[in-house]
Amino acid sequence: MAQEMHIADYINTIHQKRFTSKVDDDDYMQMLLSASVGNVIRAANRLIERGTADPEALAYAYAQRSNFWKSSTDGWAAAVRDHEHAVQLSTQCKPFYLVRLGEIVAERDWGRAMSYFDQAITLSPQDPYVFFRRGRLYGKAQKNDLALRDFDEVIRLVPHRPAAYIQRAEVWRAVGDIDRALQDYHAAFDRADSQFIKNTQWNLRDKKLYRGEPDGIDNNTFRGAVSDCVRDRGCMVFSGWSAETRDDSS
Repeated sequence: MAQEMHIADYINTIHQKRFTSKVDDDDYMQMLLSASVGNVIRAANRLIERGTADPEALAYAYAQRSNFWKSSTDGWAAAVRDHEHAVQLSTQCKPFYLVRLGEIVAERDWGRAMSYFDQAITLSPQDPYVFFRRGRLYGKAQKNDLALRDFDEVIRLVPHRPAAYIQRAEVWRAVGDIDRALQDYHAAFDRADSQFIKNTQWNLRDKKLYRGEPDGIDNNTFRGAVSDCVRDRGCMVFSGWSAETRDDSS
């Protein structure tokens, strides 16, 4: 069995693709960079209709287009079909498209969705991205034991990344284990950069919990504010932060 590229490396490769065909190159760049949903869809459609780009580019075009189908039954089915095409086309990183397919299908068919994650793990058992994304689905579904197991695996594979610690902390908090939640939040901040800590300080300052200057330093004042927030069920530690950053899925 050929070795699948890790998803973070694949995404980097996809964003660096260039083509000898000017029309393919122009459409591909517009699909990646345009701020207009309409332009992204039209560029993806042109790439798919011509079919002259390489299979990985076409797989990504199907996946990009699927992001913008409306959430009706027909739109859901179209998004599923697009990701099925992407899985068939990709030879370098099927797990990336299997994960995205699983996330879409989970809205309607949980068992089928999990089978896609199982396929992705079989193809790339050491890729933290797959476990991270499945763990988030488990957490949303309140399947907390399974979510904890997946985040444990992410931390085993990439112990230097903060995102899985944060996600695991949220699960511990949901089940009422505040001490373990705090341990994981603090472990995340031990590994986070100063800008992330500063953003969190601003958020906690807005809630009147952090009274120092937002300086990006993980000190006792900041940790006390985090602790106060975590112990308040209605308090959100983070504001506007996504655990789906590229750094944390690599």
